[in-house]
Formats: sequence, C-alpha cells, structure tokens
Amino acid sequence: MSFKLSSESFRDGDYLPDAHVLSREFGFGCAGGNQSPHLAWSGAPAETKSFALTCYDPDAPTGSGFWHWVVVNIPATVSELVLDAGKPAGDRLPPGAMQTQTDFGSPGYGGPCPPPGDHPHRYVFTLHALSVDVLPVGPGATAAVVGFNLHFNTLAKATLMGLYRRNEVRWRVFPATPEAGQRRFSRARRAFEGPADQGPGGAVAETFGIDCSRKIRASRRPDLWFSFSSIRSLRARLPPG
Repeated sequence: MSFKLSSESFRDGDYLPDAHVLSREFGFGCAGGNQSPHLAWSGAPAETKSFALTCYDPDAPTGSGFWHWVVVNIPATVSELVLDAGKPAGDRLPPGAMQTQTDFGSPGYGGPCPPPGDHPHRYVFTLHALSVDVLPVGPGATAAVVGFNLHFNTLAKATLMGLYRRNEVRWRVFPATPEAGQRRFSRARRAFEGPADQGPGGAVAETFGIDCSRKIRASRRPDLWFSFSSIRSLRARLPPG
C-alpha cells in the first residue's frame, strides 16, 4: 500500500478555496479565512514513529520560496489533521504535535497570498513519515532547521499540491475631461456589478494605492490605470456614479 496524502478541502492540483487564503490581519492584501485545510493520510511505513507536515510555496518571489506551515511530532497513531488545525494556539492539533516557525515569523498556518497578477503559485503539502518519536527542535525553530532534521529522519514522503493566484482586472480610461472619465468609469463599474466571474481564487477587491474616484475627478492626465485583485467586492469599494 503506497503512502498517500489527501484532503476533504481540495483535490490534488485544484485551486485552494478562499477559506484557506491568508487573512486580512497579516497585511499582505488578502482577506481569506486563513484556515488550514483538512488533511488525511494512509499507507505509512510500518516502522513510522511520528509524522511531520510542511506547506511550501516554491514560486514565492524570495529566491528561496516561502514556508506557510510546519507541524512536527505528530504521533504515529494519528491519520489526519482536522480543518483549521493550524490555528496559532494549536488547540486543534493532535496531543503532542507542535507547530514551529513559518516564514511569517511565528508558528501556525499562514495561507497563500501571492503578488497580484502573478502566475498561479503552487502550495505543496508534504507529510514526512519519521524514524524518531520527537524531532529535536522547539517552536522557535526555523523551517530550515526543521528541514535539516527531517532530511536525516524521513522514511517516506507523501505530497498534495494546491494552487492559488490573485486575479487582477484592469481598465484603461482616456478621459477628455474629468467628467467624461467619471462617466466612462461608472459604466465600467456597472458592467461588473452583476455576478462576479471569480476565476481561480481572488476573494478580495482592492486598489493598489489609487483612490479611483478622486484621481479621475481631479486629474487631467490623458490616461489612468485602475487595478483590482478581483471583482467580488467591487461594488463596495467603488464610489457611486
């Protein structure tokens, strides 16, 4: 029987639902639920003494990827992590399991939030079957230190990959006057007030440093760009007109 990792929250290769996307309080511009997905496994080697789980984005523009979740010391008798087990408090983890530091700077699950308009990022959940009961690390250990210990103690690995991208919608407006620009922008806004075509992900509509209404009314530049990561919340974010 092969070692397999699965989820009730998403299928391998699917886009991750908004419930698992990074929440607003992290300050990266996303507004998801930041719940870690449900994960279950089977077929671990008989000699497994514990498990460790990591979630890694190899596409993050850092030069070294980005670690979103690290859990170690999961007992060998455990075969799943429930939905939202990655809460920083750790009260939904199996007894004995411990979360260590992610690239957000603290233990606990941090969901995807790639740069707006970037290509879809891969979020690789990897379960390690280990030959030791407890890894010699503490909650403040970095993902690199945990990875070093995993390298020498892993018997087998199983992976599950989810995708996520932040969509971007753009209008280019060529107003002869601020009033004409406002009318054209209002027509574009109304066109997007119907059912939102979200595409894969994109739960948040946000402007990138531009107050659209104020700029369009005050500026006489020949063209203005307006960018939004999605259109779901467009009605709430745009001015009447």
